[in-house]
Amino acid sequence: MIKKMVSLVAVSMAIGCFAGEKGYAATNPPQQEINRMLTEEAFKKGIPPEIVKAVAIQESSWRQFDEKGDPLVIDGGIGIMQVTQPHNFNEDLLKNDIKYNIEKGVEILDQKFRNFDAILPKLNDMDRDVLENWYFALLAYNGKKQVNSPTKQDDGSVNKGAYQEEVYTKVDYYNNFMGVSPLPFPFKPEDFTYTGAPNYNLLFNKMEYDVPDHLLHVTKHKFEKDDIVLSAPAAQFRGVPSTVKTIDPIRSLPKGKREAITILDPGNQAGAPQYSSLVYDETYKYDSTVKMLDRQYVWYKTLLNDGKTTAYTASGELIPIGKRLHGFDRMETAAAVSREGWESADTVVIAFGYDFPDALAGTPLAYHLDAPLLLSYYDSLRDATKKEIKRLGAKNAVLLGSSELIKPTVEQELSDLDITTITRYGGEDRFETAAKIGQQLPKKDTAVLAYGFNFPDALSIASYAAQNGYPIYLTRETGIPDVTANELKNYENIIVVGDKQLLPDSILSKVSPKKMIRYGGETRFDTNAAIVNGLYNGIDQAYLARGYEFPDALAGAVLAAKQGVPILLSNDKNVPPSIRSTILKQKIDYFGFLGGQNVLDVQNEIGQIVQEIKY
Repeated sequence: MIKKMVSLVAVSMAIGCFAGEKGYAATNPPQQEINRMLTEEAFKKGIPPEIVKAVAIQESSWRQFDEKGDPLVIDGGIGIMQVTQPHNFNEDLLKNDIKYNIEKGVEILDQKFRNFDAILPKLNDMDRDVLENWYFALLAYNGKKQVNSPTKQDDGSVNKGAYQEEVYTKVDYYNNFMGVSPLPFPFKPEDFTYTGAPNYNLLFNKMEYDVPDHLLHVTKHKFEKDDIVLSAPAAQFRGVPSTVKTIDPIRSLPKGKREAITILDPGNQAGAPQYSSLVYDETYKYDSTVKMLDRQYVWYKTLLNDGKTTAYTASGELIPIGKRLHGFDRMETAAAVSREGWESADTVVIAFGYDFPDALAGTPLAYHLDAPLLLSYYDSLRDATKKEIKRLGAKNAVLLGSSELIKPTVEQELSDLDITTITRYGGEDRFETAAKIGQQLPKKDTAVLAYGFNFPDALSIASYAAQNGYPIYLTRETGIPDVTANELKNYENIIVVGDKQLLPDSILSKVSPKKMIRYGGETRFDTNAAIVNGLYNGIDQAYLARGYEFPDALAGAVLAAKQGVPILLSNDKNVPPSIRSTILKQKIDYFGFLGGQNVLDVQNEIGQIVQEIKY
């Protein structure tokens, strides 16, 4: 049962002042300090802070000590997390050190999730960041008793009085009504065995549950720099991380309207450097009467959709729709893509950054080598590229293109970066280079043929080709070059990308595969849509790139392949109709935006499209 919150006495912020000592009364820390401690310990154990903070409310209303200043002990439970013995913990510290008590309570919850001392049903893929996936761990934290059965034994309805159900109600209430309650699990009475009275053990008959992703919620405490999110409906964007009424919001949205905003960095450190954009609520600085217990959500400093206004917004109702991968130029963007997809890599693939054919033909090879694709000048590497190679710890490099395109001076720079093996695949022209690259792939029965003097069609299929190990060969619109035709004779199936006006049937007479399939449309966007709808099914993520410029998308194609998703093409400031239709048909609700907002400014429209998806 939830206890009534006791008014707190103003005390020093030093943790040592909160710990009780024998013979002396102790006081509870200010609620904003408790919020910080619970959040930091949750991060350390990889548990959503929303879950940990709600457990602490359910157990003690965020109290370590009672009204008399004595350690809070209820039915054998001790302190803020109501830790019970027997555990191999220091009981004196459990009673008198709130930090220790939080640490041990969070440790127990982590053990329940890991099935450390009991076998519990598995939820979805058990992603630790998904709030709903902690359902059975929460049940076990309080006890695998019939009183906590997800369903009522008599009529099979939801047991709203179960411990874990009450915790999720509090997660929802104290985090801007983020939507986790009611829960989406299809529990049935026959899933459980009841062994007797309410406090008897509950047994599990069904050990796996799977719920569609769109019904689940990821923690809102872990957004990072360049994450793109939808604001709360009718959001009030503020100049300080607080809803204090004496300070007017910078801007307010109309009723029901959301806006795509970008998480900025750095913000106030929240004890977890990897989430340095996270900021705690500061209402207590302006109004000492406000209960900070009610403000468990956090704030983020964001860039609003106009691309220039910065403001704070609360976390609870934010909906992630993507992440922007970008840099000062195409070289830095490629390095940003590499950081997103690779913690380390033995090999890097390097292509000339001011033309597209070698990079696109090299996408399947880079994927095969599990290597990020970085970009080069004619005669040198950008500092950002060098820094990324060092971070990856690469020892091998593959250059795409002849020494006329990427000069030997680049090889010297790679050697200076401790690259020990440098391999080059280059021919007299783009067609021969593509052929040489294709020869490095394991033999398959299918190849891709794309127009060699424009990029969108090859880019549209590059991720799919890479995932399947299909080489990408290039052609002229007037006829297939001999070097390409000779390679295509080795394949039973050919995928042609581009409509018949671009690549007429007549030029295909040089090759006679057993099967040939074409994906094409009136525009580059229509061709892109035809490829994605024809070759993918059931995806919920994609990368988004400009349809009239290639550099930002070059490196992105390898990352898309690594993640098993396609690249969608867009105009700079609006989403083409065929791409909009593809997003709705495929139910794509998360995007990697390749390039800065100055070159790809469609995040707000993407957010609106995502809200139209029918599941």
